[in-house]
Parts: sequence; structure tokens; C-alpha cells
Amino acid sequence: MIPVKNVTIERAEGPTKLCVTRTFPDREAASAWLQWQWNTFPADGHGYHKVFYTICYEDGHFYRGRLECKRHNVPDVRNDMVKHCLWMSGQEKAPHCGKEKYRLIMDRLDPNIIEQFRSFMDQYTVY
Repeated sequence: MIPVKNVTIERAEGPTKLCVTRTFPDREAASAWLQWQWNTFPADGHGYHKVFYTICYEDGHFYRGRLECKRHNVPDVRNDMVKHCLWMSGQEKAPHCGKEKYRLIMDRLDPNIIEQFRSFMDQYTVY
């Protein structure tokens, strides 16, 4: 498994002083910084704030994702990444859209995309 080199967080919405780009040594530290800001995210029913993240690996490859941060949901970079990779690799066990719709969505995807996500999960520290 190829380890994480660093994680860059870009908070795109919210209080101006918190809309910054910061780099952290790992996914846990990046998540902790976001969790420290939980009370600045919108309350339930009032939307979300976009936060972009880039996970860089020791070999130079990277993974980009986006969190939709809400006050009642604890932002977690690792969990977001794992959920997205499981979804895109066809391995989601309990999809939020239902198993039948999930199967239809996956049937429409290029098989190469699915295989790329499976390969990524095998090579990099996803879990």
C-alpha cells in the first residue's frame, strides 16, 4: 500500500477568515481541523458549505474529493473518500439510492472507470 504524503483542504464557503487552503500530514489531521469548525457550518435544513480536499500519495498520485459540510454531520475526509471509492468501484453494500437504482447507475458507467477505482483501492491506503 502506498502511504499518504499529505492532505490539502480548501474551504470554499463559510466565514471569510476560515475560507483558506491548508495542508496537513494526514487525513485525520485534516478532518480534525474541519471538525473544530463544526459550529460554523449551516444548521440542519440550511444547506451546506463546500470543502475541497486533495490527498497526495508518496508516489505523486493524488485523489480529489468534495465534502458537503453541515453542522449536524461530522466532516471526515477518510470516510468520504472510502464511501466514494466503494460506490464507484461497484462495491457499495447499502447504497442510499437503493440497490436497484445503484445497479442501473453502475451499468451505465464505463467498466474501465469501475476497474480504475478498484485498482486504486488495492494500491493506495484508502481504508
